[in-house]
Amino acid sequence: LQAVFARIDGVVLPGGGDIHPSVYGGDVDHPRVMGVSPSRDTLELWLARAAVAQEKPVLAICRGHQVFNVAMGGTIFEDLSDQMDGAIKHDYWGDWPRNHLPHEIKIAENSRLAEIIGSPITKV
Repeated sequence: LQAVFARIDGVVLPGGGDIHPSVYGGDVDHPRVMGVSPSRDTLELWLARAAVAQEKPVLAICRGHQVFNVAMGGTIFEDLSDQMDGAIKHDYWGDWPRNHLPHEIKIAENSRLAEIIGSPITKV
């Protein structure tokens, strides 16, 4: 993996299921933890740490933000709506279409991403 990693210019950490709570000291019995993949967790955490260590850019999408946070020593909520008052719904498993955009995000106004999208606010 190290040889392949040396040849890439950056890392994309995509969306997906939850990170297994054992990785960040969370509640492994929480009923809303879904779609865990311990092998994926191991790989993506390694990629995130290696990217930081070698100063490669990272694009984190949804779950990828959580992976990056945990890789840097952070913790996460197993389920925001259960554990934080006023949190918006983030899990759209089941009958929701793949192109459903449930909430807005704010992007740094003068960032490259805002320039590409043409706005500092977009739905994801």
